[in-house]
Amino acid sequence: MSSSTSFEFLHWDPDGQLRRYLDRWFPTHRLSLGGDDTYQRSGAGRRYADVLLPENYWQWDPTKGPFFLTDPETGLPQMPWQYRPPQWILNSLWIPTGADRYSIGLFLTDQWLGANTAVDFLLYPSGEHEPLKLYVLAQLPFTEGQGNQSWLTILVDRRFLERQQMVYFSQENVLNEPLGWQTLLENLPFYERVQGRERIAELQLPLSSWLWHRYTPAGLALDACAACARLRVVFDLASEEYLLQTAEEARETFWANFQRPLDPIAQFGASRPLAIGQVDVSFPRAIRLPQGGEVYDPLRRRDVRSYQYAYGAKGRRVLVWTAYPVIRTPGPRIDLCGATVNEAEVQGCLRHIAKYYEEWNNEAYLYHSSLPLSSHWRQNGMDDWLWIQWEQHGKKYYPKQIVSSLPQDCWPVDWPLGGVLVTGAPSSSSSSSSSGSSSSSSSSSSGSSGSS
Repeated sequence: MSSSTSFEFLHWDPDGQLRRYLDRWFPTHRLSLGGDDTYQRSGAGRRYADVLLPENYWQWDPTKGPFFLTDPETGLPQMPWQYRPPQWILNSLWIPTGADRYSIGLFLTDQWLGANTAVDFLLYPSGEHEPLKLYVLAQLPFTEGQGNQSWLTILVDRRFLERQQMVYFSQENVLNEPLGWQTLLENLPFYERVQGRERIAELQLPLSSWLWHRYTPAGLALDACAACARLRVVFDLASEEYLLQTAEEARETFWANFQRPLDPIAQFGASRPLAIGQVDVSFPRAIRLPQGGEVYDPLRRRDVRSYQYAYGAKGRRVLVWTAYPVIRTPGPRIDLCGATVNEAEVQGCLRHIAKYYEEWNNEAYLYHSSLPLSSHWRQNGMDDWLWIQWEQHGKKYYPKQIVSSLPQDCWPVDWPLGGVLVTGAPSSSSSSSSSGSSSSSSSSSSGSSGSS
């Protein structure tokens, strides 16, 4: 990126007039900031089905269709989190976690910088920490006059510039060379700045090649890949790197913050949320064709497998969807199916998915604290956001930071794992080894199915 300019902001609002003006006339949905997220509006995670329709498609032999190449019930995993700060606070910087969200700062300055100017934001005047790298989104003239001009300045971080770059995963040769996690990652424009990317590349469970073949915003793509590997993304504003964290690393970072004196201004202590007692995973049915290969069930039926934690009936039940197929042999008619031929692999996928909710919910914490800026809070994957504010009282200002955990229901419900092939040898989904982590409780197969 281009060289940066040192950024300084003004502490001038002794009577709170500017703050009241912002509250009334500058709500957070202005300037296309903090409204409906672009991904939601554009349908970047839209579910669709690639369909192959050969003739005589109501017969099993010779093998006809309709052959569904994707599972329309499953999309790309998205976190249901907020994309804007709770309100505009003058001289504040809101820093969320994730790859598809970005920091938003609102400051009053007497510097004219121009849009897209890179600035060095010195968070700690002592200089013991590197400055944060931010970018000017817009500057609005607030006061005008010779020697007395100031601008209301909106700052964002590099994620704002990168998250909407569309990444295209080609459909070329998808039947012969299914898309892999490493190929998917290498398409990201910021691939070299993703720390821990080998954890995704080494994921043993296959991905749904056809489901990932689309134009996908880069920020959403990285968050989706991270979720499939049971990871979360934290962005470092000083190095501009995307850091992938496991749940265990997030908890270690969380507790490491308490090794320093925090001196909280106000806080809700860390506590565990209501546990999840059972995860129900909806698997699409697939049929193994007589001449080789598999296709998704033309009748779009699904099977459910359940994973029960030690909490059992005392916890909540969660229903999620995956594209990983339960492969069955064909029955005498198209509306009948035979035995399951990949139950061990299905159970491995079930354990892999269930482990995510155990690690990021049952073993995570809820917290909300207001801390002095000197606490130097390090963000982790359990954080929702860090909000740094410089409150002004008269001619004095008081810096502080507010840290809040993700809500207990903030998790993805789509798992684009697995996939099927129409021709050639059986797909990797039927022969891949399981990477699911074991749990202290046993998993139970409900074996129930229903029409989608």
